[in-house]
Amino acid sequence: MREINIPLPDINNDDQVKIEVSVGDRKQKHYFRLESIPWEANISNKKNTKDELSSLERINILKKAIENYDKSWELIQIFAPLEKSLNIHILYRKK
Repeated sequence: MREINIPLPDINNDDQVKIEVSVGDRKQKHYFRLESIPWEANISNKKNTKDELSSLERINILKKAIENYDKSWELIQIFAPLEKSLNIHILYRKK
């Protein structure tokens, strides 16, 4: 599959993005969902004075979110979070 990047306006966490693509005379519809997974501060994390989650804790949150996601959607992309971000964004496509 070829890829294109489409800038999207701000959308709500539960919004789906529907894209219709025409290739020659064929039209195809693709459904995408952008999920925002919270990476909240963890006050009980004594190792980090900023009360932020460790990398391993964040990986476990992300792993659990992906494993428990609706299986009728496939993982397309995990976006790199901005520094100090409280969320990470994941893009799924309807199978």
